[in-house]
Amino acid sequence: GTASPGALTWWGGLLLLLYAQGSYAKMVTLGRSLARAGRTAEDSKMQAIGARVEGGGLIGLGQVAEGTALLAATMPADPTAGGLGAVEAASLLSAAYLAMGEMDRCAALSERMLAAAEQAGDQVLTAVYTVFLAGVCYVRGDWDRGRDMVGRVQEFFAASSSPMAVRVAGVLVPALIWQGAWQQARAYLEEIGRAHV
Repeated sequence: GTASPGALTWWGGLLLLLYAQGSYAKMVTLGRSLARAGRTAEDSKMQAIGARVEGGGLIGLGQVAEGTALLAATMPADPTAGGLGAVEAASLLSAAYLAMGEMDRCAALSERMLAAAEQAGDQVLTAVYTVFLAGVCYVRGDWDRGRDMVGRVQEFFAASSSPMAVRVAGVLVPALIWQGAWQQARAYLEEIGRAHV
């Protein structure tokens, strides 16, 4: 049958735990099962969550093209229609696009999701998408805008205890290094290392 909001929250928590543990193969298996159950129950929300989890697991396993295609297919045209779950899931897709050198796709998706995060008042997701857009700026040579965005994100994470600081370090630290701010990059890594060990 259709999953209750509590059941979907439970599944979401379990799958985030698997992602944090690096259990990508389990994510693929459980994501497929959840998507299949969603199709059977005609529950589009459950089906979308399952597809996102499977896509995230595939990306984690290095099957980036297949994972990004699956994740992209689950992204709603209007990010606010999919709720914050869609906005959160899109962060993995944006990161994959950035890593693949797909700057146009990364920028388009990140701008849409940044607007949705700001509208929802979610400061952590706002910072995450700002980091991705900063990465795009650096790759495109728009150093001033990228530097401004990096500064805003650093200010946010300096005033926050969010564990998301660890997840965006892979984009933020190279941006600082590209600026020539080696000591700042090192200090940032040491700070998040102390805060999240």
